[in-house]
Amino acid sequence: ITLRSTQTMLSHSLQRSARTLGRGARAPARRFGGYVQPKLKQGAGLSAGQTMPTDEEQATGRERAELDAAAQGTQYFERKPVQMQAGQGTFANPVQVPTHEDSRIVGIVPKGQDGPLWFELNGDGVVHYLTDVDLHFALKKVPMPE
Repeated sequence: ITLRSTQTMLSHSLQRSARTLGRGARAPARRFGGYVQPKLKQGAGLSAGQTMPTDEEQATGRERAELDAAAQGTQYFERKPVQMQAGQGTFANPVQVPTHEDSRIVGIVPKGQDGPLWFELNGDGVVHYLTDVDLHFALKKVPMPE
């Protein structure tokens, strides 16, 4: 390879790069269909003279809401598992999943499986059939605790 051929290859490479960058610069900006990011609830963060903010100071979103609830002595997420009673899981007697809302995402780990199967229940008393475990589920509205 001679010096002249190296200069020619470099020149062609630079021209291709310039054309590619030029096309990219004219490409329209990506649009998000009018989506507006909701206001973020967050702590004050790092203060002057402080070395590392605590979890409470830097937490945002649901984690922040969960920490605030814990500070008040309440629980933000329901963590107790739903225990099936004998005979539950049929269409006539579905597994009752308590909720304060109109819908709830539920996970079940079948025997012999490593991870949960996730599904959403909607509507108070509406029966949902999960074919993978051959069980019926329904939401049961419960009042919010005082």
